Amino acid sequence: REVREGEKDFSKKMKDLQKSCCFVIILGASHKIMYMLAPDQEMRDKWIRALRYAMQMEQLAEQRNETDRNIREAFNRADINGDGHLDFEEVMKLLKSLNT
Repeated sequence: REVREGEKDFSKKMKDLQKSCCFVIILGASHKIMYMLAPDQEMRDKWIRALRYAMQMEQLAEQRNETDRNIREAFNRADINGDGHLDFEEVMKLLKSLNT
């Protein structure tokens, strides 16, 4: 996923457009390309900033989910008796596993 200011990408695809108003969105693993044309350069820049911000927020959410998943898995491995709570020995096991 990526957003590019599209001068060179656009000029390959279309001619006689205001290059300062163009941008390109690259989607997913298949790298599908969407060629976009804003009414003016200011609007193009706003779209690019907003899309890049949304992509950063998505990456942060994915990182948080991965961290939460790792913590949950470590907790479940340490919860030997499966009661959903950790006693002292299980906490010590969890701490040792997190330090390795």
